[in-house]
Amino acid sequence: MSRPVPPDLPSGVDAPGGAWAVEVRRGSAAELHAASAASVAAPTVRKVVVNEVEAPALVLGSTQSPELLRPEVRGAAETGAGPAVVRRRSGGGLVPLSPGAQLWVDVVVPAGDSVWNDDATLAARRAGRWWVDALVVEGADPELVRTDQDSRGRPANDRELGRVVCFAGIGPGEVEVAADDGIWWKTVGFSQRRTRHGAVLQCLVPRRWDHDTLVAALDPEVVGAALVKDLRDALLVGASPGVGDEADGLLTAFLAVLAGV
Repeated sequence: MSRPVPPDLPSGVDAPGGAWAVEVRRGSAAELHAASAASVAAPTVRKVVVNEVEAPALVLGSTQSPELLRPEVRGAAETGAGPAVVRRRSGGGLVPLSPGAQLWVDVVVPAGDSVWNDDATLAARRAGRWWVDALVVEGADPELVRTDQDSRGRPANDRELGRVVCFAGIGPGEVEVAADDGIWWKTVGFSQRRTRHGAVLQCLVPRRWDHDTLVAALDPEVVGAALVKDLRDALLVGASPGVGDEADGLLTAFLAVLAGV
């Protein structure tokens, strides 16, 4: 499942507080999420893992039920005729994964490390600032990038929507970028798993987002027709500087930011 780090990506990042190992993993969504959960069993070093999925999947948060999805979607998953349905061991809402459609980075920190924080919210917000800095390196206007701490005027039902679909809400540390029309788009989503030995922060930056297909997969009889309508109308995600189909400048910038912590 793990593969060699590409020549243009460092195998490690030296930083004042300790080196970051860099690893690339490739596999199914189920395999990658299992490896991600296992990474905090007894981590000994800081690590950045770039995850590359080989097949489409709909990934549920740890508390979500597959019953949120239409029966035909679940049936297609069981026969291999549609995206796999997977449940991760970290919290949050539904996330679609597909080959090449997202930049998925796990940040693994052992307990007691200099960047460790016992407070999950503060840990996520620190990581959010790393992504903000990386976006700025890639050309984003510092005034047009923010984390949840800077957010104002989010819809009242934002939290409820985010419990169903990750990118419908804004959580601790998650990052938004302003579009030309002044609307703020969520561009970095987080999901976190913690043990007494360490933590892994799963960071997702979409390259592409098929919103209509994702919402159509939800079962309105389970989710609620009104909530599905709100999700259908929601503006969830926008493109990020440096994230494209061919080059991940944002990933390079993110590793450069980590070199300073």
